[in-house]
Amino acid sequence: MSTARYLLAKFIPDLHRMEPRNIGIILWSTEGIAARFLKEKVDRPGEVDGRSIPAWIESFGVYKQWIKFWRKEIDKEILHPYDGGIAVSKDDPRFLDVLKTSGRGNFMLVDGGVLLEDLKENDLASAVDYLYDLLIATPDDEEARDETLKDMIDRIVSETHLKTNRNFKPRYHVKCAVAGTVTDFEFNYAYGNGHPRRLYHRASLASRQADTYVHNAAFMFEKVIAADVIKQEEGAVLVYANERDLEKRSVRDAISILGGITRVLNLADIEQVTREFSNLSNISLDHHEEPNL
Repeated sequence: MSTARYLLAKFIPDLHRMEPRNIGIILWSTEGIAARFLKEKVDRPGEVDGRSIPAWIESFGVYKQWIKFWRKEIDKEILHPYDGGIAVSKDDPRFLDVLKTSGRGNFMLVDGGVLLEDLKENDLASAVDYLYDLLIATPDDEEARDETLKDMIDRIVSETHLKTNRNFKPRYHVKCAVAGTVTDFEFNYAYGNGHPRRLYHRASLASRQADTYVHNAAFMFEKVIAADVIKQEEGAVLVYANERDLEKRSVRDAISILGGITRVLNLADIEQVTREFSNLSNISLDHHEEPNL
């Protein structure tokens, strides 16, 4: 009887429809354990190419967290069940049974099957690749999912170490007079100390609500600039529009509207936005008087 057994990692896009998609293989044998996940970098297990994962995986960030989590679990010598019970060691045939209990929500592990022949330790990688090509690999022409605008900005914030900069503030609120009434605007990001020296807001041009995002961003920046909260060049709308996107008149018009009010930073030029965020720490934060509302 074979001593090699594997699990299928699955992602369920819609829990109501319950139509899971295969996203990974975890193979156990008496000689060891190996795994491979969808769009995982071959030379860096646990890291995922966010620009190439399929469109049906809605959140790159959540997907990446699950792959890292399962990699961490696989590396453990002793695994504790997530539903209670007795812990088992990696060389115990019940290891995969315990690992299955880690699945939650849209991400789950299920029995895949057994291999009909015993494996040597140096056969594990090739066996996983075979199962991956058979059960997981997506067609080359399947639409890839770009990182969402938020994913990309979060990555830049992390790479430029702004998370630890006390002057960089997500979800920043600005009170501004509109038609005689004080209105509270929430910007996605701000940089300043007591008074914003930079304000940033995302506008997803690929969304079905693109017109709403563009209108809201334009309106907020127009009002805070008119109220002298910031200068025109101290604001920026963060968008993503590649060459194909820019062929659409609606995208060009949206960027033109936003650019008439404040700066537009296009995440398609990732280096430009990285430089912008990297240079924030060089901005002088001398005291500024609050605007007169």
